[in-house]
Amino acid sequence: MITAFIQKVAYLKENKLPFALFCLPDNDFVQLYYQDDTVLHKSNFLDFEGFVMAPFDWDKTYNFIPNTKQLNITKTAFLKEYTTNKNNISNENLTKKTAHIALVNKAIQFIKNQRATKIVCSRKETVRGTLASLKTFAMMLKNYPFAFNYSFYHPEIGHWQGASPERLLEYKNTNLETVSLAGTQAFASKNTLSYIWREKEEVEQQIVTDYIVAKLKTITDEVSATKAQTVLAGNVVHLKSVIQAKLDKQKLQQAIDLLHPTPAVCGFPTAIAKKFIIENEGYDRSYYTGFFGLVTADIVMFNVNLRSMEITENTIHFFIGGGINQGSDAEAEWEETCLKAQVMKQIVVLE
Repeated sequence: MITAFIQKVAYLKENKLPFALFCLPDNDFVQLYYQDDTVLHKSNFLDFEGFVMAPFDWDKTYNFIPNTKQLNITKTAFLKEYTTNKNNISNENLTKKTAHIALVNKAIQFIKNQRATKIVCSRKETVRGTLASLKTFAMMLKNYPFAFNYSFYHPEIGHWQGASPERLLEYKNTNLETVSLAGTQAFASKNTLSYIWREKEEVEQQIVTDYIVAKLKTITDEVSATKAQTVLAGNVVHLKSVIQAKLDKQKLQQAIDLLHPTPAVCGFPTAIAKKFIIENEGYDRSYYTGFFGLVTADIVMFNVNLRSMEITENTIHFFIGGGINQGSDAEAEWEETCLKAQVMKQIVVLE
C-alpha cells in the first residue's frame, strides 16, 4: 500500500499533474486527492467536494482538486518510509532586515496617525535549493502533529506546502468554530501558565477576537468566545481564543466572506489594512495568508495559509509576518519574524 501511494505521488510530480497531499490536525491518515488532467476546477459556491486553495486577495472563487480520485495511508506508514534528519538553512541578510524595519515603522506611523488600528506586515525569504517535498512533509507530520499539514500542486497555481496552526473555520451540523490567534513568543516551557504577555500582544489578540465576534453577530445571534489562553505551536507559543456560532448552512458562504482575511493576517479595519499591505509590502503574497482545506458532504474545514512555503524547481520561498499596532517596536517585530521563520526552516529537507 505504501509503495503504491508513494509511486502515485512521484508519478503526479514527474508529470506535473495536480494533487493535494494532506493530513488533518491530530489525524492518523495521510490523504491524497489527485487529477489525471490539468483542469483548474473553480466554483463560486460550496457545491463541490474537494481540496481548496484560495489566495490572500480572494475573488470569492474556490480553486479546488475534486475528491473523485483519492488514496490514503496511515501516518505511521508514511513516517516509516520517510525517517530523515533536518537541513539547516541560514538566516536572512541585513538588507532584508533594513527593508522590513522600514516597512514596520511606516505601519506604526500610519497607525499613530489614526488611519488604522492594526496592520500585519510580512516579508518573504528566498532560499536556493531543491526541496525534498515528501521528506519535508514527513518532518512536518512529525514536528507539527496538531497543524493542518499539506502539500498542494497545480500547474496554474504552483507548488505550496505548509503546516498551519490557525483555523479559518470548521463547519459541521450547523456548528461553526473559528479561532483568534495572535502574539508570539519563543517556546520555553510546556507549562502554558508560565508565559507572561505584553500589553501590546494582549491588545492585538483581543482586536482579532472582537472583530470575529462582531462580524459573526451580523448573521447569527448565537456567538460565544473563550478567554485568551497560551497555546503551544512547535518552537513558538501564541495567544488563542476559540469562537463558536450556530449557523444555517445557507449562511456559511457569508461567514467565509466576513472572516477572510481576519485581522490576524491583515489588520483592522480590514479594507484599509489590506490596501496598505498591497501598496507597501513590496511583493505579492499570492496564496500566503489565503486559506486552504477540505470540503465534503459532512464538513467544511479551512485553515489560514500560514507557516507556508512556495516551491519552484530550484528555490524555496518562505513567508513570515507579524501584527503591528501603535505599541510595536520595529526591531522586536523583526526578531519575531526570524523566530517564525525557524518554524519552517527547521523541518525543511533539501535534495
